[in-house]
Amino acid sequence: MDSECNRASSGLRLNNFWVPFLCLVSVPFGTAVQNLVIVVVAAALLYNFSWRRFSLQIAELPQMRIALIAGALALFLPAIATLLNPSMELKNIVKELGYLPWLFFPALILGSPIQISSDNRQRLWQLLTWILALWAIIALSQNFFGWRVLGVEFVSDLGRPRGFYSHPLTLAYAMIFLWPLAIERFCSSKYSPSGLILCISVGVVMWLTQSRTIQALAFAVLLWNLFTRTSKRQRLKGLGLACICGALVFLLPNPVGQKFKATFSSAGVDKFSGYPDDRLAFWHAHALMVVDKPFLGHGVALGTEYRLPYYQKIGLHEFVKPYEAHNTFLQMTAEGGLLALLAFLLWVWHFFRFTRSLPSSAMRVAGQSFSFFALAAMTQNAFQDFEVRWILTIFCSALVLFWVETAREASGKAPLG
Repeated sequence: MDSECNRASSGLRLNNFWVPFLCLVSVPFGTAVQNLVIVVVAAALLYNFSWRRFSLQIAELPQMRIALIAGALALFLPAIATLLNPSMELKNIVKELGYLPWLFFPALILGSPIQISSDNRQRLWQLLTWILALWAIIALSQNFFGWRVLGVEFVSDLGRPRGFYSHPLTLAYAMIFLWPLAIERFCSSKYSPSGLILCISVGVVMWLTQSRTIQALAFAVLLWNLFTRTSKRQRLKGLGLACICGALVFLLPNPVGQKFKATFSSAGVDKFSGYPDDRLAFWHAHALMVVDKPFLGHGVALGTEYRLPYYQKIGLHEFVKPYEAHNTFLQMTAEGGLLALLAFLLWVWHFFRFTRSLPSSAMRVAGQSFSFFALAAMTQNAFQDFEVRWILTIFCSALVLFWVETAREASGKAPLG
């Protein structure tokens, strides 16, 4: 095993710095490009993977061991439910493969030799700044000119901007793990232009996607940082500016303000049921599914035909939107039961416990991002969306890599044992 470590150290070890660069480059693109990057990066990490290195690292992070076990249960329990449900097609289990990177990439990071110099860390920040700036420009162009990519063609689409993603809400929810990071960069870099560009870029994208949930939670995250990281005078100025911006949104004609006003009106937004909001109908139907099979669930990839009887039970026989749960936790419970939900919550809790081993800045970003994700996941199937989950995967892998780098610097060498 020592020879394996030495081979990695003298071979690709010094070249693996490109792994986080490639992951960042893939972020703005859709599933096809992201899958290609996942294969390339996974192959590189597996090539240099060392069980000895992994065991030494995991011994220092017992909470990570529990997180990996809980994550595996959250992944495989819905597959077992699919096997036990005669109404489900077995090919649906293949869709669970899309969850494997989320589970295994942090583990691969622990067992793979990646060293990032201080210069490359700065280059990573510069790359992220450019990516987000270009992302915002793309969203602006889609907002003005109404284009999107369909397959290999550019088509005219007057809907909301989605970048190269499958849906505008997918793009909005992808910002969950970028907004606290941008704010942290802006504050920690003493309000540098690059930090300001990061914040403006993410803010522009969130604004254009018109996701009320993401915009409201992003505003809450901004206020949290304003009240916890600034002086009293700065807080008053920031709060005054926030009030002025909020008033302009509601008083001036704009799509965002109109959607927020419609949310609290009797008409609602795109409402097709007798419920105050159609999302309540989604939750009601899926709650009945959970009651039917509470422990193991119904299986993965529940289609419209499977959901229709549950919408009929609540009186929505001709409902034009028999959608999925629009709630990550409820959707997970419907597919894998309470056992899968408990396993996922254990993963979240123990992964969050792991972040307490990180420096204060990383711990602050992790805490805000996971809180942001948990709250946003109550109104959307965020975790079930591949492109959102890929950013979650990169975020979690970056936290693990940051811990490895911090441990290496503290010991004066790479933590190979």
